[in-house]
Amino acid sequence: MSGGLLMLFGACRASGLLAEMPRLVQAPLSVGKESILPMLLLLFAGHALCDYPLQGPFLSEAKNQVKPILGIPWYQALGAHALIHAGMVYLITGVYTFAVCEFAIHFWTDYAKSAKRITFNQDQAIHYGCKVAWAILCLWSMQ
Repeated sequence: MSGGLLMLFGACRASGLLAEMPRLVQAPLSVGKESILPMLLLLFAGHALCDYPLQGPFLSEAKNQVKPILGIPWYQALGAHALIHAGMVYLITGVYTFAVCEFAIHFWTDYAKSAKRITFNQDQAIHYGCKVAWAILCLWSMQ
């Protein structure tokens, strides 16, 4: 697990979020307690939908702080893109906290990719790693 995710889980534990998890999580869609695979499938498909067709060429270019589109604040475009992802995570998991974490992590990951601090593959690994974390936490909290 990456250092960033470990810090996120440490912050969640320190804030008492992990203790509150069973109360926070409703049964997401129709995913049962027996398998994490349906949740992962939905989260991965949601990510692919949000990162490709729902992003489109405009957001892809406008969110880049290094080469922004003239007259378009890059942070608004990047925020909109991260919000689309956060909304998808909330729709699938039903957990507001996961959506907030998804927004923050997605925003800063894409920011780092635009600044060439991380590669495209590292960017995608972080995004999919978050989806795995949300699915594991949802499954864990339902038991």
